Amino acid sequence: MTKWAVPHKPSGPLDEAREALSGAGARIANLSGSGPKGLEILYLLDTAAIRIEDAKTAGADVRAERGRLEATWSSLQRQVRVFIREVGPALAEARTHREGPHLGPWWTLDLEYARMQRRSLGRAALGTLAVVLLLGVIWLVYEHLLAPPPEIRQAFAHITQGEERALRGDLTGALVEFQAATDLAPNEIEPHLWIGMLHQSTGDDEGAQAAFDTARALGIEERELVFQRGELFLQIGNLEAARQDAEALIQLAPSWGYGYYLRASVEGVAGEIEAAIDDYRMAADLASESEDTRLEATARVQMGLLIQYQP
Repeated sequence: MTKWAVPHKPSGPLDEAREALSGAGARIANLSGSGPKGLEILYLLDTAAIRIEDAKTAGADVRAERGRLEATWSSLQRQVRVFIREVGPALAEARTHREGPHLGPWWTLDLEYARMQRRSLGRAALGTLAVVLLLGVIWLVYEHLLAPPPEIRQAFAHITQGEERALRGDLTGALVEFQAATDLAPNEIEPHLWIGMLHQSTGDDEGAQAAFDTARALGIEERELVFQRGELFLQIGNLEAARQDAEALIQLAPSWGYGYYLRASVEGVAGEIEAAIDDYRMAADLASESEDTRLEATARVQMGLLIQYQP
């Protein structure tokens, strides 16, 4: 099971959106061999889009997050063949269970791909032209009205490159990218967490502490820091460090379900299926008690996937 970043309630909608986008980006980078679990990308994109709209309604500046959502969606579109191959008919089945009239465009990716294939055979040349023109208009509107400032866009480009390098095991190259991101967007918490985790992974405890202290100064709570750090360790495959953070988080905040969620994610990757199911159930129960509907739903979905796909 791959990592699924869970939005955490106290951080606000923009932080939840960023975390969902990080999770989606990680899955897109590891689509091959994911099977139907690749559908998690679409749920994460839903979460990001919803929370961005929530933040906009509350009066927040969401241009940077919109830009990142567009970039992640574009990245998935570039991987459309791999995505369709992996998820297969599960996409059509899952689409029938989605609620509401405003379905994200990613939920019809298979239909769009089929239409594109037909168009490539020359069956709808005029339709293709219309789509291209429409996309051109949309892009112009985005560039002139919605796009975040150039330095923010460049910072997120560095974050994306950093994540990709980290997933490939190039921790030194990833560190360079995240440091470049903090130079352009020093108030973004995410790259500081990455820098701290990468320093810790390479044995630079002093550099790690400095980065984590910066993240704390920017407003992240200790329990959120431990959770996100554990998720990042899990993302690069450091199960031992991720498990240590999960245990520490359970001790730090025993009634906060995210510690159990993190430990379940580690156990799932390690093949400890029964233990993972138990911890996902505990995370869901604690989330229900605290009325954290997002964590409860996410934990129950993950638990159901493990039950469905366990040998």
